[in-house]
Amino acid sequence: MRPSCGLRARLTAIAFVAFAIVYGNAQDRPIEAWWLHATFSPTETQYESLPVSAIDPKWTKIAILSYFSLPPDAKEDIRWMQEDGFVFQVDDYFRPDEMSDRELCGVFEDREGHRGRFLLVLERPKVGDWKVAFLHQELGDAGFSVLRRAKGMFWGTCLQCDEFSRLRMKQKHFYLESSP
Repeated sequence: MRPSCGLRARLTAIAFVAFAIVYGNAQDRPIEAWWLHATFSPTETQYESLPVSAIDPKWTKIAILSYFSLPPDAKEDIRWMQEDGFVFQVDDYFRPDEMSDRELCGVFEDREGHRGRFLLVLERPKVGDWKVAFLHQELGDAGFSVLRRAKGMFWGTCLQCDEFSRLRMKQKHFYLESSP
């Protein structure tokens, strides 16, 4: 038995309205890369034995980024990020013999409640405490940043952009070389 023309028209109209509702709601939030809007909460007052105030005297809290701290939207990207050399901490990249060095990505909060993101390089003798060797900070959102090991050490805030800055060491001093 075939549905009547009137029933078929009503079913088509209902299907159209359902599609419009679902499609319209899906467009309320445009599809964007999660790292553009991800924010993190600084909660720690020290990193290992290093007080936050030793990193920057104005800071009160930090959070070191890791794969575990990423938002749920990031879970499907973790595998390719790891395969492509994206990391949040690197050990002994610049000084594998004479000293230990550690490069870290994180977020901070200062005494006035301002937040931001940072790239931190720590150094220590093979036995001893960490000391700040380099700190780059950006006020604003306590947002995403990442390191990438790819023919050098690079730091950036976007996984699919060419705007990574290169971390370099010259005469035992670190500096960040902006992308062209």
